[in-house]
Amino acid sequence: METLRVALALAACVGCHRSSEPNPSADLRTLEARGGRALAHFVGTVPTGEPGEPQPPLEFGVGSLYFTFPGDPRRYPFTAEGELYFSDWSFDVFSPDGDYTRLLQSHYGPISVVRTEDLRRFLDGAPASVERITAPRTEGTAARVIDHIRWVSSRELEFQASCCGTSETVRQRIGGARAPQ
Repeated sequence: METLRVALALAACVGCHRSSEPNPSADLRTLEARGGRALAHFVGTVPTGEPGEPQPPLEFGVGSLYFTFPGDPRRYPFTAEGELYFSDWSFDVFSPDGDYTRLLQSHYGPISVVRTEDLRRFLDGAPASVERITAPRTEGTAARVIDHIRWVSSRELEFQASCCGTSETVRQRIGGARAPQ
């Protein structure tokens, strides 16, 4: 199954390039956390494929992310700790109930999970309660790629941790026994 996902992702991006339209700061998609607590603004350019090829996912055009909050005109940019590739972006950042926001910090993780009510402080670099989710350790030193992150419930994330020809589906409960308090 994972091989099929990788093949589809590769097929979707073969010939994939970002539009050369001159407005690189356009919001590609804006999502609202349930209850209206925050808006996530994904910025970039619409990706295009070669003629006859499938249209690449809109996420492939994302270059940055910022958040806005009701009653606050300021933009709060998200700055990842490491490098995010075009295939690392996902619009599934808010938990189904809007209580949590998850942010991938680099191609290899970790995933930071922040209460949406604390998100503004987190983005400003102020102290905030953050749960950092990483891939389970394996033998060897190669870092595992984190991808296909999705909320399976309001308190549980699922993702793929892949390296060296193997892939593992990981489920992590938010606020679970292993979570920092």
